[in-house]
Amino acid sequence: MVFFSVFTQAQTKIDSLIQRLENSNSDVKRFGILDTLTEAMVRKNHPQRTSYLKRTIDLARELGEWDKAVLKLRYVSQEYLYTRKPDSAIYVLDEMLGHRSKFKKRRSVAHLLLKRGGAYFNKEDLKQASKDYERAAHIFHLTKDSIFEADAIYFNGQVQSDLRNFPKAVDQYNKAYALYKSLGDVTYMTHTLSALASAYASNDFVEKANEERQKIIASGLKNKDYYVVSVNAFNIGGGYLKHKDYGNLKKYVDMASHYLDSIPEGNSKQVLQMMIATGYAQYYLEQGDLEETWMNLKRADSLRKTTDAPKYYENNILNVTASYYLRIGKNKKAEQALQKILAKKDRISNKKEMIRAEKQIAEVYAAQKNFKNAYQHLERHLQVKDSAYNTIKTNAFLYYQSLYEAERNENEIYRQKTTINLLEKDKELATALRRTLWIVLFSVILAGTGIAYYIWETGKRKRRALASRLERNKNELLEFTNRLLQKSQEQEVLCQELEQLKLSFGEKEELNTIQELVRSKILTQDDWEIFKEKFTLVYPCFFMGIYNKGFHLTNAEERILALERLHLKTNEIAHMLGISPDSVLTGRYRLRKKLGAPKDIGVIDFLQSL
Repeated sequence: MVFFSVFTQAQTKIDSLIQRLENSNSDVKRFGILDTLTEAMVRKNHPQRTSYLKRTIDLARELGEWDKAVLKLRYVSQEYLYTRKPDSAIYVLDEMLGHRSKFKKRRSVAHLLLKRGGAYFNKEDLKQASKDYERAAHIFHLTKDSIFEADAIYFNGQVQSDLRNFPKAVDQYNKAYALYKSLGDVTYMTHTLSALASAYASNDFVEKANEERQKIIASGLKNKDYYVVSVNAFNIGGGYLKHKDYGNLKKYVDMASHYLDSIPEGNSKQVLQMMIATGYAQYYLEQGDLEETWMNLKRADSLRKTTDAPKYYENNILNVTASYYLRIGKNKKAEQALQKILAKKDRISNKKEMIRAEKQIAEVYAAQKNFKNAYQHLERHLQVKDSAYNTIKTNAFLYYQSLYEAERNENEIYRQKTTINLLEKDKELATALRRTLWIVLFSVILAGTGIAYYIWETGKRKRRALASRLERNKNELLEFTNRLLQKSQEQEVLCQELEQLKLSFGEKEELNTIQELVRSKILTQDDWEIFKEKFTLVYPCFFMGIYNKGFHLTNAEERILALERLHLKTNEIAHMLGISPDSVLTGRYRLRKKLGAPKDIGVIDFLQSL
């Protein structure tokens, strides 16, 4: 009933905005209405959102609001990717990039590059995707948009992993993890560690990969991040398939499937369901249950078609499908499935799928007594296998070399610092020695010309120094006393005002708590813990109410919500958290999106209205 009420209100708001739009004759007013309208449509997945987004972009360009046009175009390009039209996404993004000289904000270029990288990734043009992600990350770094910088680096890590550039992939994942950690984004920290574990596994660091995955699963269960739990359980199961340990394969695929109902709907869940269905198909094929195999293959392929990158996810399904057709004697269909994989040999990222396809098609041709083709594909199978082995061997060497070089660089830095410290100490000793010699020489001269005068002058200087030090101490004491008095006066004024409140409202513990709270300052982790404790004393049900409604917040989101509850302005929040105002706006936007709060109502008011 509550959901129906919220949905009806959202529809009423959208209809009202459309009516206002049609009745408005001013382009500026129409643009403002379109801006609000499209935000509401995107949040509610409105069927007309794309057409209204395009209208907003056209009007923004006419009014010279190019940065606004870029923000809206991000949604349009994403729609093209969801509907499997990556070429259309690239076209509109390239066209907008042609007007980059008209952008006022440098980050607008980075947003377009980030989206275009996703489109090229969808097309399996991994090298171009990597270029766009690297350029986007560089610009976001310059504009201090840490959230989007972390996303661009993380996506580039995925591309580098698919390109079999293992050391670069590890480097990118580690950088993304460090950024997410600095932002307090626990969810994406875990996603990054999952991707890093997959990179280790694809380069035969299986034990290290599974060790990391078991840690991630334990953390995911603790934080109730069931998507992370499911993905890593499935990946552990995939490792057992390679060693033909089908019992453990099914155990971990079952574990992955067990948590599916607890994962929110979306593209990530569809991909995961597809992977699990493929895993079951592989298991049942090895067990000889052909009916279950075919049922899971059909389910996997159906789910693949609904993902945002159906071509990218096709290869593994085709491999299992070919094995199924070979098992039931339909060699022609097996050949067709394998030819689809081999046709993408220059774009396919998982060389293990190519190795398997070459071997399977050789078996198909051998069964058809076409021994010439069988021999050619068997020879290619061995070539690709050797190439993949050499790549893994090279990646392992480069990885260990990078670790060695990093350790060597640290040792060299330490050696240089030690040398510098020794030289500085030698310099200090030489200076001290020269000073001592001059003092001795001067003392001898003074002793020879009149020791009595020297003693009297020395005593005079000491008396003057003592008097000067005494005067300076008095001034410092006076200054410090004045500061204490001034602070006491300020606190006294505040206490008097609070006393007046107590007279008006009675002796209440909340007023005493507020008196302590206003003196708090959120800068460090320790300060945050103290502030949160005092905040909870004043608003004991605030965070509890949010979590009871099913929302899960990161540490960064908790801080922004707490400061919003105290009605602080954007610049004040940015000052207290030590970040830029744009980062506060981005964090607030993500928070609003996570909570599903409408744009025309404050986040706090929205939470209190639920």
